[in-house]
Amino acid sequence: MSTYQYTQLPAGRIRILRLQPHQDKQSAIQCQLSDLELRDSEGLCLYEALSYVWGSPNKPHSIEIEGCSLSVGANLYAALLRLRHTSLERILWVDAICIDQTNITEKEQQIQLMAEIYAKARSVIIWLGEATAAGSEEALEEIRVAAANASNGVEISMPEEEPILEILKLPWFKRVWVLQEVAAARHVLVKFGRVEIDGYAFCTGLDALELSYHGDLDLQLLIRSVLYLIRGAVFRPRQIAEKSVRFSLGICPLSELVEMYRNRQATERHDKVYALFGMCSDDLDDAGLLVDYKIPWNRLLQKLVNYILPHCLSVSTWNDSQVAVIVTLVHVLGKVSSVKTQEESQNVTIDWKTPHIKDHYPSSWSIKASSKSAEVGDIVCLFDGCSRPTIIRPCGLNWVIVFISITPAIKPAELPSLFYDRWNWADLLESLGKPSDKFELIWDLDMQQDQRNGPPSYLDIATVIFGLNFSLSSVYFKESIHALESILMQWQVYKATQEVQDLMVKNELEIDHIIDTLLGIYGGWLPLKWAIDSGDMVVAGLLLHCADPNSEIGYDLTPLEWASQNGYDLVVKLLLDTGKVAPDSQNEQGETPLLLAARWGYDKVVEKLLDTGNVDPDTGDNSGETPLLVAVFSNHAAVVKLLLENGKASPNVKKEVTAHSWVGRTPLIYAAQNGCLEIVRLLLDSDGLDINFRDEHGGTSCEWAFVKGHKEIYNLIAERLDEESREDLERGQLELRRKIEEYPGEVRTSSVPHFGCV
Repeated sequence: MSTYQYTQLPAGRIRILRLQPHQDKQSAIQCQLSDLELRDSEGLCLYEALSYVWGSPNKPHSIEIEGCSLSVGANLYAALLRLRHTSLERILWVDAICIDQTNITEKEQQIQLMAEIYAKARSVIIWLGEATAAGSEEALEEIRVAAANASNGVEISMPEEEPILEILKLPWFKRVWVLQEVAAARHVLVKFGRVEIDGYAFCTGLDALELSYHGDLDLQLLIRSVLYLIRGAVFRPRQIAEKSVRFSLGICPLSELVEMYRNRQATERHDKVYALFGMCSDDLDDAGLLVDYKIPWNRLLQKLVNYILPHCLSVSTWNDSQVAVIVTLVHVLGKVSSVKTQEESQNVTIDWKTPHIKDHYPSSWSIKASSKSAEVGDIVCLFDGCSRPTIIRPCGLNWVIVFISITPAIKPAELPSLFYDRWNWADLLESLGKPSDKFELIWDLDMQQDQRNGPPSYLDIATVIFGLNFSLSSVYFKESIHALESILMQWQVYKATQEVQDLMVKNELEIDHIIDTLLGIYGGWLPLKWAIDSGDMVVAGLLLHCADPNSEIGYDLTPLEWASQNGYDLVVKLLLDTGKVAPDSQNEQGETPLLLAARWGYDKVVEKLLDTGNVDPDTGDNSGETPLLVAVFSNHAAVVKLLLENGKASPNVKKEVTAHSWVGRTPLIYAAQNGCLEIVRLLLDSDGLDINFRDEHGGTSCEWAFVKGHKEIYNLIAERLDEESREDLERGQLELRRKIEEYPGEVRTSSVPHFGCV
């Protein structure tokens, strides 16, 4: 059977699926697709829209469409089997089938119609999946019975809670796309395996059961928000007014939707934004926010931030993270003094600090429930160019955005009066003017705060940023290290008075978390350096005890190699003092710690490695480079001096001939070519120097100095030549010039200088 080929879909039209009936429940699924003009009717259409989870990207099943085959996922196939009637055709809209998923342009256009598609469906069917556990279908029936008893005033017999919670933990309740689908619905049907229940009855039954959720506040919040949308279906109008512009449910601004539903899941990051478009009350077309899967995630996140905070000074984002680092100007308005959490909201009391509010009476604002909670001490502020306030939290030297945008509501359908009928929010906005305080803030769409454990710590924030190689991470890590130092110092005091037990129990988990995280950063050796730099020596000692001196910490480097190439001399000393490291070990490129330090000119590290007496300064890497050669070539005179004074480094070492390198040249020839006067002096004073050595082109160091125009070096070397070598010098210079002209790529000079021998 050939694969089904989609035809082009005209603008404004959708495809509907005609599921053909069959007496045999397990027979192959046969369908037809036809077009429908979505805006032909102001009322509901005859199709039912399916709300489900795609599941695995694998498509092990196929259905037949007009004699052709189309692959579908396992969960969708199971849903179609359950929905197929034995004798009547069923008309459905299913995104995986009715949208050509291989056509990105069509996909983008159809996604912008999805809110209207679900709004005009005569029913939205929530498919939770096949019931796999014993008794799980019966749990859905228990919810229906509880709803019926509650409606009839009958005492409710409380069933076992666990099977019901297992239903509520199913993937459907976690996905971001399902929010729009049930928010648009005019009628909802919940189907789980063979059992189905009306959506309103589903909500009523769960309310009546008053589940404990076993203390899982995240699950409770997740379910509560989606039940609110399902319950509202019966109250939505059946007649849908025709709109000339983009259809939207107009629930609330995009900024608030992002905050309310940031803990929802999506297979593709873009969908955490696009799935909210159909519910928002903003005019996104004018803002240039359109469904576009061709732009990278970091660009979409930037556009989202710039839309919510239009006057940002800078926004930094990354493709592999949901973090944005924002720099903007801010008005600080007040401080959160108390927080009371209710089922659907948080009541936040704010003490005003701005001089623009003349009567500093505290205000009580109601914030819609979300995956995060405000905390006492949070700051209420207004960002430049914004009309809605933001709540931020101090974290080290920077700030974390808790709520990027809120509509503080005291009175229905309007912003709060701040001054008891003398002032309102609009008056305040007009009086504030241009803010002058510049803040650097972190907004993380993926940081889901557990309300039982409080706000994210310095270390949580730092770990996110460190993964992005962002320089601010060191600030947060140092804050954590310093806090840990204070705790450990307290422990020492309490130990002296034998009152340590309670304190240890209280802080043990927090300390373990900090230490484990620090050990994950370059094996703990970079945090160890930070601790030393900050004088937090108790933490440094603890990390030194826990860190493995021979672990691989990234880029195929050991801690000693990493510390050597970065010039961390104190860390090098600590590693050498353990007696557990080999100071002359080589990595896969043949580089030793001494060579790595010499290449970058870290003389203190070179000195400590030489002092061990267990390194060979002439050990070369896979390309033949030795510590002395790389130090000379990079003009690190202090390193050259240490290597020569050590007495083990040969001044005549040369790089072996290869096809793609400066070859067969000694340190003196390198120094003469590159004009390294101080290094030339050091080499000339060393024992055993071969001043007359000729490289593969036949040139000596003196001749190269002549060709390169380094007169002082030329004279300095020439003074050390014997009489015979001086006589050969002019002839050698002419021969070297001839070879250079034959091989112009080796040395490029515009002219040969004219100065003679001394």
